[in-house]
Amino acid sequence: MVDYRPLDPAQDYPALAALTNLVATVPVTAELLQQWVERADPGRARQQIVAVDDAGQVIGIGDCVRDTWMPVGQFWVDVIVEPAHRMQGIGAHLFALSEAWAIANGALYLGDDVRGDQPEGRRFADERGFKPVQHTFEYRLDLADFSPDDHTARVAELERAGYRFLSYAEAGDSRDHRKALYKLNKRTIVDDWSFVGSHLPYQEYCKRMFESSWSQPNELMIAAKGDLWVGFTHLADFPSSQLVVSIYTGVEREYRKQGIATTLIALSAAHARSRGVQRLRMNIDGRDETMQGIAERLGAAGDSGSYRMVKTLPRRPALHGKN
Repeated sequence: MVDYRPLDPAQDYPALAALTNLVATVPVTAELLQQWVERADPGRARQQIVAVDDAGQVIGIGDCVRDTWMPVGQFWVDVIVEPAHRMQGIGAHLFALSEAWAIANGALYLGDDVRGDQPEGRRFADERGFKPVQHTFEYRLDLADFSPDDHTARVAELERAGYRFLSYAEAGDSRDHRKALYKLNKRTIVDDWSFVGSHLPYQEYCKRMFESSWSQPNELMIAAKGDLWVGFTHLADFPSSQLVVSIYTGVEREYRKQGIATTLIALSAAHARSRGVQRLRMNIDGRDETMQGIAERLGAAGDSGSYRMVKTLPRRPALHGKN
């Protein structure tokens, strides 16, 4: 007998973290889940339904969410079930509850990420009408084999050309510096293959990039030409797993093809390596040959990555009442 009930943050976060780690590519803890909730968009709409077995153990989650900054009609859905309880209709029921709630709240389409090395997740999505819209490869760099000295000559060459490289810690945290990076991100991300035409609001960007526990100001590296910031890269730190993740790298159009992006990532990787981090991960769109080339020049190897899936929902009258 399986029961379905709303998630109880007071008692379910450890189980939710364990479920999330079945599909996540970064380590998730109950504390991190709590932090994400505390920093969430105040206007967020969310339904989280858990499946519970006879022993009262959480064995599945159906999580559907919409933040105010998302494109009109977009909702995000995640369904995860413990492996021992799959193929019993639990995931199907959790998805049905999530989809109905999304439609009742005005959803036009659903988004989901499915790992490439988990074909059962892809089948589940395919069977429910999801279509792939993006394939992202995951590149991993073993920092023990990474040699910062290999990039010294390029750094010196760029410095002779008038560039300088500094960390955000060296620049100093201030509203002006946050605004400068936010504007630089907005100008450069429009050329990113994953960009869908919607920028994060400034306050949301600050929460993610400057105020999160994973944010390392020494590993947010900036390229400057004179007083102008022309590029940056940012790593996210997950100390419990000795892992850093490349969040974003952007360079102004007129300063590209000079090795700035490669240099920024190399400098960030060197800092992470100096404090004992073992691995750097980069998620790169399968169409982005430039970033794939950078990853390979750094010595990173790619794997099957993940697929972004989208389901267009039928337009139907909104449901009323509680689900």
